[in-house]
Amino acid sequence: MYTFSLFIYIILIYFIDLDQSQERSFSFILEEKRVLLRQEALEFEETKRLIQGNYDICLWCLFNYKARHSHTLFECREEGYQARLEVYQGFRDYLRNKRVLAPYTACFYCFLPQDLCHRWKGVEGRGFIRDKKENRCSFPDFLISTIAIGFSIPQYTKEYYIRVYGLNGQEDEEKKGLYLGKKVEYGGVEVNQLFLEFSLALRIILEED
Repeated sequence: MYTFSLFIYIILIYFIDLDQSQERSFSFILEEKRVLLRQEALEFEETKRLIQGNYDICLWCLFNYKARHSHTLFECREEGYQARLEVYQGFRDYLRNKRVLAPYTACFYCFLPQDLCHRWKGVEGRGFIRDKKENRCSFPDFLISTIAIGFSIPQYTKEYYIRVYGLNGQEDEEKKGLYLGKKVEYGGVEVNQLFLEFSLALRIILEED
């Protein structure tokens, strides 16, 4: 009888310890998610700050010459400008024609998240809707211009191709669309992978400043 009671006691202790261990693991995972969410929210706000502080200058001239010229990518005539314009136009046309971006993750004019574009306003219970009072995007052409410049930087281009196609992958339009258009929650805001690529390219360009 004593042996049986001891056996039951050991079994109970085992399951209590197991339950407590699982509870600790769950709490640890929740805390990790909270930390990640806070970090992403800070990064989103930092990207917003970088956009507002640099949208009206030529990032190419800033990256290469440390000069804050107020002309756009279209007006820049530094060496290789035609190639950069071709990249810009090709990438913009691809996004508009293929419509690969997940719904409600971006403005389909400037491609920035609706949370960052004045053409859209948040309505409780409905998400974002077009603001009829606003006829222009807040930062037209800035996202695509930034990525076009990013593609002229070997560090960014190499890592971008690995992220999209894998280490030894070949270019694939379908893979590119699925990757860039994928909806992700970033710091509590619904965006797409294109925005994360833009944020990365922007940081690489400005870190060189």
